Amino acid sequence: MSVQDRTGVIAEGTQAILEQIAERLKQSPGYDLFTVLAPHESGNRLERLYSTNQEQYPLGPADEVKDDVWFRQLFRNQEPIVANTMEEISVWLPVDYQIFIEQNYYSLLNLPVVFAGQTIGLINMMGAAHHFDPESLRQIREEVPLAALAILGSISSPPPNIRLS
Repeated sequence: MSVQDRTGVIAEGTQAILEQIAERLKQSPGYDLFTVLAPHESGNRLERLYSTNQEQYPLGPADEVKDDVWFRQLFRNQEPIVANTMEEISVWLPVDYQIFIEQNYYSLLNLPVVFAGQTIGLINMMGAAHHFDPESLRQIREEVPLAALAILGSISSPPPNIRLS
């Protein structure tokens, strides 16, 4: 098998794993949007690897890395963000949160995917107001090992490092 053939097989496998995670999480706890992001090899932005709504959130270049409360929580502290109201979302994303109203998303959950002590990606989900409770977070955390496998299969080696001040 050639390198190009292996790359194609890995890409197909990565998408299959992410689709399986999306299907399982759609069953429970449910969501309106599910995306997976990983740092770009440059370390200065995130790449969207998977999206259940590619019209609103297409694959490819996504968020630019900023030294702000959102990036620090997910990449430095390696802790999830659960925001179940627009007021809570505005604390984490003070500039960008208004677009969610237009898109009919009223709660969000961002979960760092940590491998070997480093955040290698994020699971991002959006839903109706008050959607993500502690049980939801527990269920989503169960998918982190598979998400890590998919992310590692899609990025350069070693994983890019996000640098925050």
